[in-house]
Amino acid sequence: MIAGIDIGTSYSSICVLDGNGKIQPVETATGVSMYGSKYSLPSAVFAEDDGTVLVGQAAMNSRPNKPGQFCMEFKRNLGQDIPIFLGNHSFLPEDLYREIFIHMKNCVKKAYGEDITQAYVTCPASFGRKKREKVMAAAKAAGLFQVSLVDEPTAAARSYLSQGMLKDGQKILLYDFGGGTFDVSLLSYEKGDFRLLAEPGGIEQCGGIDMDRCIFQDILSHIDKEALEQLQKNPINKMRFESQTGEQAVKIKHQLSSTENCREYILMGWESIPYEISAAHFNEMIAPLVGQTIDACRRILKNAELSVKDLSAVFMVGGTSRVPLVREMVQRFAGDVPVYSSVDLELAVAMGAVMGGGSREEEDEGEKWLQLGNKYYNSDSAEGNPEIAIEYYKKAAELGNITAQKILGHYYETYFNLPGHTSESLKWYRKAAEQGDAEAQYMLGFAYYYGDGVTRNYRVAAKWFRKAAEQGDIPSQDFLGLCYEKGNGAPQNYEEAVKWYR
Repeated sequence: MIAGIDIGTSYSSICVLDGNGKIQPVETATGVSMYGSKYSLPSAVFAEDDGTVLVGQAAMNSRPNKPGQFCMEFKRNLGQDIPIFLGNHSFLPEDLYREIFIHMKNCVKKAYGEDITQAYVTCPASFGRKKREKVMAAAKAAGLFQVSLVDEPTAAARSYLSQGMLKDGQKILLYDFGGGTFDVSLLSYEKGDFRLLAEPGGIEQCGGIDMDRCIFQDILSHIDKEALEQLQKNPINKMRFESQTGEQAVKIKHQLSSTENCREYILMGWESIPYEISAAHFNEMIAPLVGQTIDACRRILKNAELSVKDLSAVFMVGGTSRVPLVREMVQRFAGDVPVYSSVDLELAVAMGAVMGGGSREEEDEGEKWLQLGNKYYNSDSAEGNPEIAIEYYKKAAELGNITAQKILGHYYETYFNLPGHTSESLKWYRKAAEQGDAEAQYMLGFAYYYGDGVTRNYRVAAKWFRKAAEQGDIPSQDFLGLCYEKGNGAPQNYEEAVKWYR
């Protein structure tokens, strides 16, 4: 059975192709909770005393009893190799991913009596090689052996394509406002495939949970300071209060999507404190968050040297896109360009992943051309022919093969007698860098830092060095430290410099 899996920062979902070739969502709920529907599983885990891991609603419901054994939003930690402690048990982020994958796999087996034979797992387009490898490793550790990764914006766009809302040659902006993060991508649809027109953008700490926190902080402002100080003295009671009140904040946010005022009672021990909030005040609190997403949209258009008027449509996905102020501000940004949010906002990415079944074929085809290139490039026999090898490498690189893209980048960088060698070199390094390859990101950073083949631009150099440095690339960490030390492309900050040098 073919499945599309969307592991979100806050919620995850899975869809499959049934026996009739139709896409069906799979029920994943692990209990009754306001967090997630029967098809939308909270990306949350709870480790019981014996190390057994609960996921989804069951984890959320167990949180108040032992808050220190609960974790959510671990997608943000993926690739950092920093242990997450749940009670007395230690996990890496990919270990927690594995638990989500195992649950998804078991839900499909329960619903259809079949195993998943091919899984298309989505990840942000901005994910680098290391994070992608961690996702793949977690899926395989869960028993999903035929796995392909699909970029989230491409998957979401395919959901709209299936509804006949996209035509050949059109340019779209994909606005993805989820529970934990905001992502924006600019794509063109040509000859049955999607192409990124600029490096995807986004904001890691901007999602529905940040709106929940705005309400949570507003609730605290209505509680007597002396009562809060008493609460601080008991860490367990404090964590339970935060868990309970955090859940109320989510409930209030949902209510404000359809009402002008919301009234709740906040429990403080045996006391019940009235709390009231208007939609207008809520909008006032979250307007800066939504404004950040609009700024990100403007930046990606500027980077692609396009304007809003060049777009055919703005497609919205992600549960936070339901918030009325979000829709209002996106429509204001788009002007006369149509804005659509007609697909299932939570399931769009998982549904589109199932439709993206061509990605593995492209990967295999790219690998085939790469191996042919290696055969002709490295052979000492009569078969050796670098010119033929380069043509094969180009075929592989155009299909997205990162190794081939880097080989071409190095080839054009080395052979100075080739016409346009520098621009060709940077062109291929850039393609690999935009797919998250740290080595290629370093090469781009180096080129911009020294003005080698491009106009010197310390800010752009620092951007590429940072992307590679965060993946553990040592030369990039060294250069990023230099950027902060000298104030080249980054504010002069000796503490940041020492951090990256270290």
